[in-house]
Amino acid sequence: MNRTEQIKQLVGNLLEKLSFQGTVEVAETEQSYQIQIRLETDQSVLIGQAGAHLQALQHIVRLLLRKQLSEEETLKEIYLDVNGYWEEKEKKLTDEAQARAEVVLATGEEQILPFMESHDRRVIHAALVAMEGVQTESFGVGRERRMRIFTTNKKESQKI
Repeated sequence: MNRTEQIKQLVGNLLEKLSFQGTVEVAETEQSYQIQIRLETDQSVLIGQAGAHLQALQHIVRLLLRKQLSEEETLKEIYLDVNGYWEEKEKKLTDEAQARAEVVLATGEEQILPFMESHDRRVIHAALVAMEGVQTESFGVGRERRMRIFTTNKKESQKI
């Protein structure tokens, strides 16, 4: 049995023990294992508020895999998604980040984003890293960590 099949079996067994019925697909890249769970019912219970249960499940799967896989393989990231929840959330975050960046470029005024998890901040940083004229920065501590988007073009921001 290859690694992706092992992971598929482990996650499938875990879902069964949690009384969920669904399918599991696993894709392997050089840096990660991407696990897609498809459920027909009860997805909100498995995802939880703002993805909290999904994050916990991902952590449990990561711990279980560390016990099974070699050290080299456990260095890979584990991404677990249910019915495309993270994919949809990342798209919304990316769209919001780009809209906020457009405001920064148009007005020269920084945009402060609400408190967010580290994963969400990473998505926004990645979405704007190549955008000319804006930069992102995280600030704050712990659960109160936020982000700001600001202009890198000092001349334009001084004109406004």
